[in-house]
Amino acid sequence: MSNLNLGNNIFYPTSSVTNEIVQSSFSATSSVQNRSMTTVLLSTAVFFIRDKCGNLQSVTGLLDAGSHSNIMTKGCANRLGLKQKKINVTISCLDITPMPVIKFVKAEVSNIDKSFNQEFEFLVIDKITE
Repeated sequence: MSNLNLGNNIFYPTSSVTNEIVQSSFSATSSVQNRSMTTVLLSTAVFFIRDKCGNLQSVTGLLDAGSHSNIMTKGCANRLGLKQKKINVTISCLDITPMPVIKFVKAEVSNIDKSFNQEFEFLVIDKITE
């Protein structure tokens, strides 16, 4: 199960950060398809991941309490300069299509006031949705 979920009070979503919180925001996305499909509602949050230079970088993530994996896009991993290690697994993402994953990264995740700080493993994929 993913350790990132909306029930945790560890993340304080922000849209702009300097030395203080300038603006707060929260967003939710829902996806409704035909009758045979179920409705999916996923929330987003802004949190911080330490880059290869040790600086905290702001990232936006989907919060999926039902997920068993943490996922990061290749673009995000590259922007952060995280070392990508080899792995060979297949996962099903939001559209249920099986997807091979060949890389993963370890990343230190933090909230804005740094009262939460933990290392997570993220599977690296090209993109989250179509």
